[in-house]
Amino acid sequence: MHGITYDKVIKSGDRIIAECILTGGNPLGKILWYKGIVQKFFEEDFIDNLGNEFLQSESIIDPNEKYVLSRVEFLVLSSDNNLPLTCKGQVENFPQKIASFILNVTCK
Repeated sequence: MHGITYDKVIKSGDRIIAECILTGGNPLGKILWYKGIVQKFFEEDFIDNLGNEFLQSESIIDPNEKYVLSRVEFLVLSSDNNLPLTCKGQVENFPQKIASFILNVTCK
């Protein structure tokens, strides 16, 4: 995951931009973003009983089709404190790849 570092101070009201890259696959894989802990993953649909927020993202495909980059941007709320920001990538017939970062949010 790019765009967030462990030493970055995140304040409530800040705008966060984060990126994930998933390489390989024919077709290329898909990346989904969410805040919180996902309870189950079934095919391409998330089944969520924990009130998680799934985030809209922008996907950019490498011109040589070697990777897909997914970028998410959102406004941080105080209620996001201690929630994981996670990108989950899936290339068909391969294990899922997951990158996660705990949001340490301070209030203004």
